[in-house]
Formats: sequence, structure tokens, C-alpha cells
Amino acid sequence: MWRIFFYFSVFLLILSCGGKSENIAGQFTIDVPIDIGAGLPPTKTHYFLHRDVAIKFDEYLSSLGLTSKDIRKVEPASAILTLINRGVNWTFVEHATVYVFDPDHPQDEYLSFRTEFIPLKIGENLNILPFQVDLTSLFLGSSVGLRTGLHFRGASPQSIESVLRLKFNVMVE
Repeated sequence: MWRIFFYFSVFLLILSCGGKSENIAGQFTIDVPIDIGAGLPPTKTHYFLHRDVAIKFDEYLSSLGLTSKDIRKVEPASAILTLINRGVNWTFVEHATVYVFDPDHPQDEYLSFRTEFIPLKIGENLNILPFQVDLTSLFLGSSVGLRTGLHFRGASPQSIESVLRLKFNVMVE
């Protein structure tokens, strides 16, 4: 019985080692400011909306020697919310989300980044984990929309200036 289980496990391992037939051509970066007002109510999610973030994705592709036809997929890679103010940290935030949407059709949004629980001793950089979602159709346009949600566990201690840096993997075959 153990021998059958062993061979079955080895067989599954070999099947899963096929890997992807995709290569990362590069990472496309978007930086947006997020300003948080002092005294926003706790235990609520506050949304920060950027309806029309201009992207120059075609220029980025041409710098890599690629065209939009070469792209197989654009997927989230990393999101870091960095404080500009010194002496403040993200302890008042409980969880964070980032949605990406088409500015012409804001109802069609994609959850791209989410961190469910943020530890109390987080510091000045808040990492928001990526989801595996294909955003290629959104990046072929001239702009994207971003909706960032921060759920507060406590009130923000002061007005906070920060920058959200989003990175997206550009996949080719």
C-alpha cells in the first residue's frame, strides 16, 4: 500500500513540474499618491479612487522591443504603500485592497491586490499581496482606474501622505 502511495506521489510531483510556458518580459510600474485625512472614522473601509491614471504602456512595450500582439498576459506582481511622512506607521490599518478597472466601464473591476491582516508593528511600508488575474485588456488602453480600500482598525493619527507603487508582470510566450 505504501509503495502505491509513494509512486502516486512521485507521479503527481512530476506532473506538477511542467512549469509555465510564459516568460516575464519586464515589470510595468504605476505610482499614485494616496492622501489620508486625519481623524477618518475607524472600523470602516475608506476608498481612495484614481479614475483615470494615464499609462504609457505602448511606449513601455516599444522600449522592450515588443508590441501588444506579443503580450500573453499582464498580471499583478507587487503593491507597496509607502509613507512620505516620517514618524508614522500603518498600525491603524487592518486590511487593504486594490482594484483595477477600465475608466470607461468602472463597474468591471478586478481585485488585483489584497492583504487580509496587517500586523500591528508594520512600519512605514505596507505590502499588499497580488492576486493572479489577467489584466491585459485593461493595459491595452491609454489609462486605467484604481480603487484602493483601507479598512481602519483605529483612526489615522494625522494627515498622511503616501505613495502606492504597483508593479505588474508583463508575460510573453
